[in-house]
Amino acid sequence: GAEAAALATARAIRQTTLFRVHHLHAWVHLRRGELDLAATEASLARTHGLPLFRGLAADVLARIELARGRPHEALDLAEAALTAVQPLDRLGDASMLRLTRAESLDALNLRDEARTVIAEARERIVRIADGFAAARLRTSYLERMPANARTLELARRWGV
Repeated sequence: GAEAAALATARAIRQTTLFRVHHLHAWVHLRRGELDLAATEASLARTHGLPLFRGLAADVLARIELARGRPHEALDLAEAALTAVQPLDRLGDASMLRLTRAESLDALNLRDEARTVIAEARERIVRIADGFAAARLRTSYLERMPANARTLELARRWGV
């Protein structure tokens, strides 16, 4: 009854916390260029929680593969991550996944496909931003979320 429910809730909170810690550490290491440490943390994050969490951890792994100059592997991971999170399509997370996919395609010289992906990602970002009533929130979503800002920058640069 109540005790089992409390135990299940505690387990879920623990899994979520462990995911967040490892996921954050993975991004920090990635930004520092510490790719092996980032991969270790992302792999640990991937072991915790829901499919959404595994998808987000796979995105970090995809970014690591891009940094290592392995765009085929990055693309495979990005596409798997998009599939995992699609039913839950969270605002910022899906933006990073779409950006990773586009950048992987671009690194493979699949420019038309990359342009299509970045155009779709741009449209999605703008559509979501247009749904915010407050201009401050809209601006923040477009300019302060790194994946959104980078997507919009690439869309401008690639002429889409």
